[in-house]
Amino acid sequence: MGLLIGGALVFDHHTHRRYDLAPALGRPTPATDADRMRAVLTWMLAVLDNQVRQSPVAGLDGRVALTLTGPGGGTWWIDEAGALPPSNGPVAAHITAPALTFPDWGTQRSSWRDHDVTVTGDTELAARFLDAVNVI
Repeated sequence: MGLLIGGALVFDHHTHRRYDLAPALGRPTPATDADRMRAVLTWMLAVLDNQVRQSPVAGLDGRVALTLTGPGGGTWWIDEAGALPPSNGPVAAHITAPALTFPDWGTQRSSWRDHDVTVTGDTELAARFLDAVNVI
């Protein structure tokens, strides 16, 4: 329940202030920290897990590793069943990006292609997955 309420509030506050309000008001992007980013990313990955489970990504026939670097970052494994616990198993594609940019492109406020997103392995599989990511 704490993740449900706390995570949603931190995610909404953080994301709207940084990507909606500050640009609209011509203000600088507010600072963040590892604790806030960890809460934002935990919430986003929980929502993404639910979305993938409810509406599988077409053509996601291999496991993808998503590594978000920097404050609050980590690595998550995703396949057609949703987000998986961390493992050392094989992945078809590995996606790496700064954690600070994930709330922007992960909500489709901008395209992942416009950010420092690196893909290794099956780039077509990774692109299908990344194009489908829309945490709302």
